[in-house]
Amino acid sequence: WGPTIGNRVSVQGIGQTGASSWDTLEMTVGDSGSGRLEVKDGGFAQAVHLMVAAKPEATGMIVIDGVNANGNRSTLATSTLAVGVGGPGDLLIQDGGYVQAGAGGGDAIVGDGVNGRGMLKVSGSDAASGKASTLELVESASLFVGNQGAGQLDIEAGGRVSMSDTAVVSSDIASSPSEARIVGAASVWTGMGDLIVGIVDSHGQAFVTLIGGTVEAGRVQVNPSGAIRGFGTLHATTRVINGGTISPGLSPGTITINGDYEQLADGRLVMELGGTDPAQC
Repeated sequence: WGPTIGNRVSVQGIGQTGASSWDTLEMTVGDSGSGRLEVKDGGFAQAVHLMVAAKPEATGMIVIDGVNANGNRSTLATSTLAVGVGGPGDLLIQDGGYVQAGAGGGDAIVGDGVNGRGMLKVSGSDAASGKASTLELVESASLFVGNQGAGQLDIEAGGRVSMSDTAVVSSDIASSPSEARIVGAASVWTGMGDLIVGIVDSHGQAFVTLIGGTVEAGRVQVNPSGAIRGFGTLHATTRVINGGTISPGLSPGTITINGDYEQLADGRLVMELGGTDPAQC
């Protein structure tokens, strides 16, 4: 790996020759200590391979923040993105910031290694331009929320995650589940590929929690270690296959499924009651 950020770097603003920028082949934010990268006010950072919190003793934080007065979004671009590889790592995209991953054949992984803990938050929009904070996975890039470690994905306050290939939520740590939370009516996780919740024979649990948000996928597959819960909308181009748990609620609530629904023998559909009237089931 190339440049290692052991403390704090800020890429900020636009000058006469264009956006402030940092372009490198490989970047590690937090190798064996703490590291922080901030891209603000229309700045631009790019790395082919980007790793956050590489080793167990490391912590790393990336903040992609805002849109400048000219409407230029603060931007991070990478082919391979790994957040929380050896230690705790965070990527925060807020107030209209934009992150693109996957160009050239890479993937995005949040909570990669055995000791890794990854957090990816996509939050809000820019008040002036209305541009939503966005994570975009391009070409055939997949998104893994959890892998050998545990991952957390929060999409909130109108944030968007957009992708064309597979998304997987899983954990191989029994004591540390992975979770994707989609919070608010304007918050969307959209893709044309499969969404897989839980991996067969994995040791940990995996959750997709809807709190008023929307998930769009080609096919939604819930495996025995996985669960979809809460209230919101599941849109499947083909079908939702429940071999794990689907639990509308959060006391109480409705999950609207747009697409076919298939209940497997091992799957559970867990319903909450809002009252004793049949209409409240």
